Amino acid sequence: MKINFKVRSKNPAYIVLVVLSFILPVLAYGGVELSSLTTWKAVGDAFMATLNNPYALLTILLSVTGATIDPTSSGLTDSARALDYGAPADSKDNTIATLTARIKQLEAGQDDKD
Repeated sequence: MKINFKVRSKNPAYIVLVVLSFILPVLAYGGVELSSLTTWKAVGDAFMATLNNPYALLTILLSVTGATIDPTSSGLTDSARALDYGAPADSKDNTIATLTARIKQLEAGQDDKD
């Protein structure tokens, strides 16, 4: 599975989604609210309750997978274009660098079709 985690780690929305994918199931399956996590023991108990619950672990795995998969490409991998990104796609500099790299690939006869 080829995924450009370097670029995703620079995207605040991705980081928030992954962090919430871990925290919310811990809170839900640990049976606690944020206000009751007043000691490290309470945090540890909630975390252990989640680790002992296969359903909660599956929920975390699916949430992280859903946050990671690029819905604009087929399968579980990033497209060749997305793998070439050096920064999140909305960056103007990144777009120019990506297009320049793609032009060089095409000129060299390396046509990777997605």
